[in-house]
Amino acid sequence: KQLRMLVQREKPSLLLCAGDISVFEQGLGEMLFAINQMGKAVIVHGNHESEERMADLAGFFEDISFVHNGFIVHENVAIVGHGGGGFDTRDRSFERTGKKLHRALAKHKGKSIFIMHAPPYGTALDAIMDGHRGSKSYREFIEKAQPDLAICGHFHEHAGKEDRIGKTRVINPGPRGMVIEL
Repeated sequence: KQLRMLVQREKPSLLLCAGDISVFEQGLGEMLFAINQMGKAVIVHGNHESEERMADLAGFFEDISFVHNGFIVHENVAIVGHGGGGFDTRDRSFERTGKKLHRALAKHKGKSIFIMHAPPYGTALDAIMDGHRGSKSYREFIEKAQPDLAICGHFHEHAGKEDRIGKTRVINPGPRGMVIEL
């Protein structure tokens, strides 16, 4: 409800969603329907959704782009995405895919965004109890690719927090969302 009100008030050109939009896929279709009603959206799955189910359901909605391991351009902004995971500091499959995504970003001359589920390692967005629990694979990708913006989720207790890796703003907008100007 708060996100819908924010979208109605601010009228963003694009919604970015870093996953965990359901409770282990319960109500996933309804959530995607609600997101689709709000406007164009780019989404990855979280650890609460399977890649397959999210891809299948997102395919029914005209205004939702599922970008796990993918690349799209929206209004001259390149967006790459990787979802799921969040429990390992290394993601070998992403490290292979990340090379392809990095090349795609390098060819693009406009602004760029990396949307992921887990936060990058060593930031204010992955500090839990006695240490950092984010993805070193994502951090290395961000350090090399330097997208203008990186969006993550996973650690719900860090909703609304922001950090930087080089020139990249890294943000966990949380379930209430936030408006971000590029």
